[in-house]
This record gives sequence, C-alpha cells and structure tokens, in this order.
Amino acid sequence: MNKEEIQKILDELYTVRPEMLNDKAKRLFEAIMQIADERDKTYKIIDKMAEQLAGLTIWNDNIEEALILGDKQEVKEYFKKEVEKEWK
Repeated sequence: MNKEEIQKILDELYTVRPEMLNDKAKRLFEAIMQIADERDKTYKIIDKMAEQLAGLTIWNDNIEEALILGDKQEVKEYFKKEVEKEWK
C-alpha cells in the first residue's frame, strides 16, 4: 500500500461514526485515529524544524565537501536519506 492509498483510507475514516461500531471495532478505530493524529503532529514538528535548519551547512566525513541545505525541503530530504541509510 502506498502513501496515497493510506491517506485516502485515513480520510475515509473521518467519515465513520464511532457510535455505530461494536466495542472491538471502536477500540481499533480510536487507536488508528490517535496514531494518525500523532503522525500529523510529528509532520508539523518536522516541518517547523526544517524551516529553522534551512541554510544550514553540513560537513560529513570530508570537511572539503560542505553540503548547504538551502530550503526546508532540502533539509527534510537530507535527513530522510540519512535515516534510510541507518535502516538498511
């Protein structure tokens, strides 16, 4: 499942009436909605942090090769790639 499909499902969940669900389904629904809300808050925090880090210069192992992150999207992409390296 890709990000767009997941977002579509989450958007559909906002139309669900929890009072119509049985207890088990209601608990699952509430958990999913809480996770989605926390995800959205995390994205907002990342966005604010990226705004503050825009223009940052990063030196990796080689001090001769400086990387200047010009805008918040470049900051987000840089750190996304770094995290993905660690996950492999």
